[in-house]
Amino acid sequence: MKNFSRTMMVLLFCMGLSFAQNSGCPAFAEGVAAYKSENYVQAISAWETCVQNGLRNVDVLYNLGNAQYREGNLGKAIWAYESALRIDPANPDLNANLELARGQTVDKTEKSEDDNPILKAFWRLHHAMGLNSQLGFLLGFAWFAGLLLILAILVRRESARNAIYVSLFVLGLVASLMGLDAGIKAYLLETDSSAVVLSKSADIMSGPGDRYQVLHELHEGTKVQVKEIREGWANVRIGESINGFVKIDLLGLVK
Repeated sequence: MKNFSRTMMVLLFCMGLSFAQNSGCPAFAEGVAAYKSENYVQAISAWETCVQNGLRNVDVLYNLGNAQYREGNLGKAIWAYESALRIDPANPDLNANLELARGQTVDKTEKSEDDNPILKAFWRLHHAMGLNSQLGFLLGFAWFAGLLLILAILVRRESARNAIYVSLFVLGLVASLMGLDAGIKAYLLETDSSAVVLSKSADIMSGPGDRYQVLHELHEGTKVQVKEIREGWANVRIGESINGFVKIDLLGLVK
């Protein structure tokens, strides 16, 4: 069983190379060529150049995560996947690779919505479509609703007009729910601030400095919520019980 799981993991990361169309970064193709040659260090260097130049592309981050994983950089791989999911939360390959990578982390402090079937169903529905796709659908709904209103004015049969009004009501209800969900997504993207531990270990201190007491030890790949950043330290929280300060250079902020 262990051999089967290991084989499936290798297959996922081998087959996971994604080719971006018009990525906007000349180094992207260089990274692809290096990855195919199993030169993962060069691939990482090329794709990190794209990211450092401000390119927030799902394909670049996804491939960067795979290359980091290949090099044994678990924390950096998880950071890349988490960053890509902020752009495309419904991407099945990203979610699959992130789940596999998270399964190798030491700290198991993050509660999963899998514990609650209702919450699990809600979050699956919430992540079934990205924010940009939802906005596109809402625009389409608006145009279609306008056409139905014009049709309602033109038709003479009352039964047909009533059918159109019912369709408009249903359409409006669906659009309202989708608009609410899109608003939640936009709010979370704007306000949610998280980070991933990139070093092998990181101490959570009681205050922003080395002179404070060590409260907890985190390990590579652990995701934390960032409350604020000051004087080179991040005030982080994990769950409801762990709260303290971690050196900012030991973390990768998910953007």
